[in-house]
Amino acid sequence: MSIRIKYGILFALSAVLLSISAIYSPVWYDDAGHYIVVREAASQGHPCYPVNMALGACDPDSPYITMGPALTWPLVIGLRFLGFSMENARAWMVFFSLLSLAAFGLLAMALLGKHEKVLWAMGILMGGIQWVTYGSEVLAEVPMLAWVCLGLWAQLRFLEKDGWYWAVISMAAWLLAVLTKEYVLVVIGMAMIFWCLQNAYAGRWAQFLRVAFQGLALLLAWFMFHTLEAGNFGGALDWLQVRSSYGSEFLALEFWESLRFLAFKPHILLGTLALVVKVIVKRTPRDILLLCFQSAWIVFFLLSAGYDRFGFQLSLIPAIYLAEFVLLAWNRWGSRKLLRSIGFALGFILLFWQGTLIALPRRILDTEGRNFWEREVASQLAGLGIRKVFTYDQQIIPFLPADLLFRLCRVVPSNAEACSQLWLAPDEVLVAGIYAQTEFKHCFDKQNLHLLAEIKSRHVIYSIYGPAPITAPASVPL
Repeated sequence: MSIRIKYGILFALSAVLLSISAIYSPVWYDDAGHYIVVREAASQGHPCYPVNMALGACDPDSPYITMGPALTWPLVIGLRFLGFSMENARAWMVFFSLLSLAAFGLLAMALLGKHEKVLWAMGILMGGIQWVTYGSEVLAEVPMLAWVCLGLWAQLRFLEKDGWYWAVISMAAWLLAVLTKEYVLVVIGMAMIFWCLQNAYAGRWAQFLRVAFQGLALLLAWFMFHTLEAGNFGGALDWLQVRSSYGSEFLALEFWESLRFLAFKPHILLGTLALVVKVIVKRTPRDILLLCFQSAWIVFFLLSAGYDRFGFQLSLIPAIYLAEFVLLAWNRWGSRKLLRSIGFALGFILLFWQGTLIALPRRILDTEGRNFWEREVASQLAGLGIRKVFTYDQQIIPFLPADLLFRLCRVVPSNAEACSQLWLAPDEVLVAGIYAQTEFKHCFDKQNLHLLAEIKSRHVIYSIYGPAPITAPASVPL
């Protein structure tokens, strides 16, 4: 079987897994939040967060807008062809994730050559349940990694060919990565600092200056973009101040959560170890560059809240360095006989695909179906004749009727203590789901509300509240 056919089979399998995830994975909080911003970008002409549909209020500076323009506008263009539904948005995300897998393959080829090792590297990366899940939802992490890979690929060419145009291509790709998901600037910046320090330690001052110049140029280009977008220097600083509300996620110091994630990801640990050994033995500049990036990702993850969406990004580089050992094991042991091949395949799935082939069938067989209860909330609202809704749980928005007017909270969950006390209009109801009952529970007083309906299952609770009825005071006899 030719290598091209094998690549075709790998991409087809990846497309199938991503499509199954797109169809059966429930729409959740951030997923829905990004979708409604894209939907508003199409109608308003600019990305904004719809805080009050009754008044036409859509906030272009909302801290909820965390998916950058490098992904928002391609999604807007794509949805204009297919229609602005959540299903179509996810279909485009599957396409973008396949492009990300191709970009990763290009990086792997630069390090491994056009060899079957690249297939194993891609197989290790694409099989992770986080890659399959987040790559099929309206989230920016997987497309962001495509630009990171292209930037690394160009940077490797710059190291080998010493042409400055490769450095420019690398910085452009990394800028697009940042304009897809802003926080990756921290990872890239930290990696370049590590790279500078390594060059200084080795006495390579010319390389030190080249890396430092690239890092400063990237930082300046990023800040100039936001200055131009905001209209002035002060507006850019205000934009940064609004986003500082996410500091509790990126500097949470939840070491236990991060370590717990890594403990169940042997490919990250083994691949990182393989990279470290290779740097110690060969000390080639390209391996040192990749180690700087992997170290930056690890530090970033350990300092963060330990979310899966941060952690799965650590798989990117280790998958490349682990592929050589997996191929060696396959050639020496797994490819000999049918039973051995089956045993090797099972071992590969257990170590590297982990929950993918368990989680996806479970989602397909889920009797409650995808967002069954959110659809039930929409049905209840229609039955009650409700036309105006306030909610802290934006995951219900894609399922509400198009003519229903909704209002959303202006502050993000990580800054929920800054919320104002909720007051409902006489013809408005509160739909309170998991976020209302946890992060935002202090933002409204149930004593001032009247319970209209409640939807319960083992996993979710949605309560629908209206304003408390106003009772006339008892008459006093003369």
